Amino acid sequence: GEPISDEHLQKIIATARGIEGVLGVHEIVMQTFGTKSVLSLHIEMERDKTLVQAHEVSQKVENLLAETLNAHVTVHADPQGAFHEETEVIYAIVSREVAQIESCSGFHDLRLERTQSGGLRVFLDITSKGEPTEKERKNCQMHLQSMIRKRFPRTEVLVEMDPPFCAFDPESP
Repeated sequence: GEPISDEHLQKIIATARGIEGVLGVHEIVMQTFGTKSVLSLHIEMERDKTLVQAHEVSQKVENLLAETLNAHVTVHADPQGAFHEETEVIYAIVSREVAQIESCSGFHDLRLERTQSGGLRVFLDITSKGEPTEKERKNCQMHLQSMIRKRFPRTEVLVEMDPPFCAFDPESP
């Protein structure tokens, strides 16, 4: 029932980022039951990794953290990196706008995909400062969609908000 300690958080981030291929870490959740802990986290990897490569890196992170922290560890791999020519522009828009939304503390997992109709679909996860209401979630999504559509009119924006009990790596790309 307590947040993860800064000491454990820094150890988790440093350990995971120490594995070749890990670009960042987020959605870190740790629960302790007596002498055993359960840890789940997302790691960010270049999007061009094969499924086998992503699995191997995830397994290395799981094994090393399990050994280091005496924990049961589950790792989820998220693809990162540009594949679309407008990724940097959209990243800049999202960075600027998220900084202005009071309930948001940052974002991660920015992904773009082309739709069959030639449009663009943008996915991203927002980290929140507290427990966002459904209205705050909708307002955040509508605001980001509006700001992105000013530049890219045929864009769908799908925003997820992490629960406030998830920790993240502030150095993630």
